[in-house]
Amino acid sequence: MKTRLTVLFLFASLLLTACAAAATPTPDAYNGQRNYSSQSPAATSAPAAAPASSGSGTTDSTSDVAPVSQRLIIKNASLDIVVESPNQAMQTIASMAEQMGGFVVSSSSFKTQDQSGIEVPQSKITVRVPAASLDEALVKIRGLVKNADQDIRNENITGQDVTEDYTDLNSRLTNYEATEKQLQTILENASKTEDVLAVFHELTNIRQDIEVTKGKMKYYEQSAALSVIDVNILAQASVAPIVIAGWQPLGIARDAVQALIEIGKFLFGALIWIVIVFLPLGLVFYFPIRLLRKWLRRNRGQRKPAPPAAPLPEVK
Repeated sequence: MKTRLTVLFLFASLLLTACAAAATPTPDAYNGQRNYSSQSPAATSAPAAAPASSGSGTTDSTSDVAPVSQRLIIKNASLDIVVESPNQAMQTIASMAEQMGGFVVSSSSFKTQDQSGIEVPQSKITVRVPAASLDEALVKIRGLVKNADQDIRNENITGQDVTEDYTDLNSRLTNYEATEKQLQTILENASKTEDVLAVFHELTNIRQDIEVTKGKMKYYEQSAALSVIDVNILAQASVAPIVIAGWQPLGIARDAVQALIEIGKFLFGALIWIVIVFLPLGLVFYFPIRLLRKWLRRNRGQRKPAPPAAPLPEVK
């Protein structure tokens, strides 16, 4: 009984210590943050993982992941471009990604119908390239179009700073692994079967938390090291205007729709002015004017001269 109480007391102390320490990130995790504004894009990649150590049950705190020494930024991009041959452009982008040390995540080619019902090709491709080569990859993709101002329909570059989340995971991992070592020591010194089973159950949960935390950290590292580029490739024929003997009905229809939108905006703006400005002002002046008119009418009625009295009849 005394041994069981000792084991449970040690285990409770370990859990309280781990929970308290997990709330405070390690000081080393913030090294290098002050120089964030002067770092190059290559500095946003994740730190290299330390080599795994050999051993049995326990896990070393530096076995798979290294502490954060710089900002961890996930940068991705997406583009909609117009080219003559979408399939050829898709193959060019795939070769570019492989040459840069990346790979193709997914690609597809299909056909759509334009305004006149003609089938035109279209392609989509998603690649991953090293984050340090993202700008270079975007320059090469822009070079596939003839006119960058017209043929690049959309371009979006996003960045997500996951340094704080990664640091928090690193702190949790350190505490989980320290708890794992202490539980391993308690398990080796436990003598009763029920104590061994209880400690082994908690040790299994801690190891599961360690694996989950390492998986999240690996995801952040790989996402920061390799940027995702989504490219939607349209055919030039699918966006070309319809021309009939030099007449472009689509252009006229576009101008008409634009004029209708402008008229609608004007009418809607006028209605807003009437409701918000003129209507309250009208109510403010309406009641005083009405009271003034009633007062004037009343005064006029009081000041109206009495009609002259009828002459008395003469007495003969």
